[in-house]
Amino acid sequence: MPFPQHTGVTHTTASHQLEIFAHRGLSLDSPENTLASFKAVEAYEDAWVEIDVHTTADGIAVVSHDPTLDRVAGVPGKIAAMSFAQLQAIDLPDGHKVPTLLQTLQEFPKLSFNIDMKDYASARTVPQVLGQIDNPKRIRITSFSERTRRRAYKELCALGLEKMVPLGASEILMGLIYISSWFGPRVWIKLAPLVHRYLPVADALQIPESYEILGRTWNILTPSLLKTAHVNGYKVHVWTVDEPSCMRRLFDMGVNGIVSNRIDILESVRREYTAVESN
Repeated sequence: MPFPQHTGVTHTTASHQLEIFAHRGLSLDSPENTLASFKAVEAYEDAWVEIDVHTTADGIAVVSHDPTLDRVAGVPGKIAAMSFAQLQAIDLPDGHKVPTLLQTLQEFPKLSFNIDMKDYASARTVPQVLGQIDNPKRIRITSFSERTRRRAYKELCALGLEKMVPLGASEILMGLIYISSWFGPRVWIKLAPLVHRYLPVADALQIPESYEILGRTWNILTPSLLKTAHVNGYKVHVWTVDEPSCMRRLFDMGVNGIVSNRIDILESVRREYTAVESN
């Protein structure tokens, strides 16, 4: 299905504001993807919170990375097969609960959230939640699955939110941009209008430095990819980085943002760069 609202990205250099992302919140004193881990991020100015969403059997979008609670609570069973009431009966460590997406966004109205839709059902439930909050512009939604991303875009359009809520790139879109970068940044300028007749546009590429495919490790973050992304108006965010030396190297390369389990360390590194820029 064509996407007439978008015929391509804006071909300008992406803003080089350095963004920091708390991976599943800050989990030094509380479990990941809990209200307490999100509360800890409020201490860091302009920070994003990177979260993951699944949908319960009765259609409630909840914040959880895994499709089950085996790892975080030692309880078997898929979230998609549980009602929200059943999910709430399960304790995470120290008595924390799996929060709903709506509860999360309403409780932290000043935080920005990068939402990874982990299942297809969330392509419907996440936009519905965004239609219930006051400021959806502080949200980005994304999915590795292009099918999920396409469905979410259609739901955003139905709610009139498609111009407010940006989308991150799927694996398919990322792969197309990555391959085109082998031939120079202007190749994607020519391809983008055709591709975005069928795939919703994205504002950011959120990637690891490398990725293993068919037993081979590929360097995803390359100078040519960065140049292609920036010429075509995409931001580049790299996950998941916890070592200060790696953070500095990535900022030196020109990435726009970093996702980290240690946003406290990441913020200190970012301050080094903002201090240099201000002098």
